Amino acid sequence: NWLGPGVHKFDFDFVLPPRIPSTFTSRVGKISYFLQALCATRELILRKQKKYILVQGTSLYSQDTVQSKYPLVVEVQKILTYNCCLRSAPITLRMSLSKSLYLPGDNIAFITEITNPTGKSIRKVVFTLHSVVLYKAFNFRAEPRTLEQHEEMMRLESSMERGPCEFTKIHSTLCLPKVMPVTSAQKSDDIMEIGYELTGTVHFPWCLNRVVAKIPIVVRNEATELPE
Repeated sequence: NWLGPGVHKFDFDFVLPPRIPSTFTSRVGKISYFLQALCATRELILRKQKKYILVQGTSLYSQDTVQSKYPLVVEVQKILTYNCCLRSAPITLRMSLSKSLYLPGDNIAFITEITNPTGKSIRKVVFTLHSVVLYKAFNFRAEPRTLEQHEEMMRLESSMERGPCEFTKIHSTLCLPKVMPVTSAQKSDDIMEIGYELTGTVHFPWCLNRVVAKIPIVVRNEATELPE
């Protein structure tokens, strides 16, 4: 049980539990993992070292996302108001995805179509991916309380330099992080529920109103069985 002088190498293998939360950080709290190595004699600790690692969690259930594998289209129509009294023709914002079920590290490719019969130019179109986290807890009187927090994960902005155009089509791609929390299962009893939302916003000059469309994104990572 005693090591002589020189360099010694030891190999360790750890098998993570099949259901484990992903590495997570927000303004409210965080989930982190680290490996710690300890070298000691019977009386003294000679050296201790800690190294943080990223852990990708797995999904609890898959049967509640069958419909999420099919194409998803969201269409919003809105009439804008200029100078508090001048009303525009209806503007249509249409966003479509080939699917809404993704894995960490996947590319989200989507198409945006804007029908603009107003005769006024579009200033810019902004796409954002938000995480929507619902925290659940109890106060000191054992009463249930919730806190919903939206955090921007990534942003993509398209400036429109050309003049008025009745129809605009934009192809965009966002790349998901390789390690991220998965979408919570429906009717989850966990203290934290996680979801994702892709938002497209059309901005017009000299107008405070905007046209906004939102699409839910499902992130899944099913556990794979190890070979015997």
